[in-house]
Amino acid sequence: WAACCSWQYDVLILDEIDAIRNTDNANLLLTEIINRRYNEAKPVIVISNQPFDNLARYTGERVHSRLYENAFVCDFSWADFRRNGAAPGLRVVR
Repeated sequence: WAACCSWQYDVLILDEIDAIRNTDNANLLLTEIINRRYNEAKPVIVISNQPFDNLARYTGERVHSRLYENAFVCDFSWADFRRNGAAPGLRVVR
């Protein structure tokens, strides 16, 4: 589904891209998606807990290079918002 439908949307958001397993199949699919969107000049927003320079470990060099070519990197490197009072009513149930 992802490969055949991902380019029909105006914007594609890939959340937690660092959770992708770096396998041949995953890299092939991701490469196809990124290249197709690149060729059609459609934006991709990539969200990760990793610094941009570390993403090649998860996406493979080819995808990382393609993303790097046109990347605008926003570094949100502050402390974990959820652990610092974002959910004051949260109770841990054991």
